[in-house]
Amino acid sequence: DAVVCVISFKRAEPTDSNDAHAAVDALLVQCAHLLKVKAVGNRVVLAGSFTPPGEQWCADPTSPGGETHVVTGVAAAVADAVHVLHALRDLGVVACACVAVGPVVGAVVGRDRLSYDVYGDPVRECHFAVEQLTVPPSSTAIPSGASAAAGVA
Repeated sequence: DAVVCVISFKRAEPTDSNDAHAAVDALLVQCAHLLKVKAVGNRVVLAGSFTPPGEQWCADPTSPGGETHVVTGVAAAVADAVHVLHALRDLGVVACACVAVGPVVGAVVGRDRLSYDVYGDPVRECHFAVEQLTVPPSSTAIPSGASAAAGVA
C-alpha cells in the first residue's frame, strides 16, 4: 500500500502558487517517506512510502516468539503528509487536501513529453474529495423551501 496526498492551493496570483510549490519542495526535503509525484496548476500530488517488497518485514526483538511485523513505512508517510499539510496550513496557502492509503501503480506516461504519475483508488478518492471541497458554496446550496426535506434545521 502507498499513501497519496492531494493538496489544492488557494487561488491567488501565479507568483503565490509558485511560492506554495516552492514551500512544498522545501518541506519534502525533511520527509523520508513522501515524494512529489505531480504538480499541475494549483494542485500537487504527493505519494509514498514505496518500500521494496523484500524490506517490508522485520523481526520484532521485543516479541517473545520473534514474530515479524510490517515496517512502518506507510505510517511514516502519513506522518510526513500531516507534517507538510500542517506547515502549509500555517503558511495560509492550503485550500483543501486529502490523504488516502491503498494500492497504487506508478507509470511513466506520455508520448512527446514523458511524465510520471500514480493511479489507483487512493488517487481517485483524493482527487474526488478535493474536487468536492473546492466546489463553490453557491453551487451546493439547498434550494429555498427544500431545507425541511433535506433534513436541515
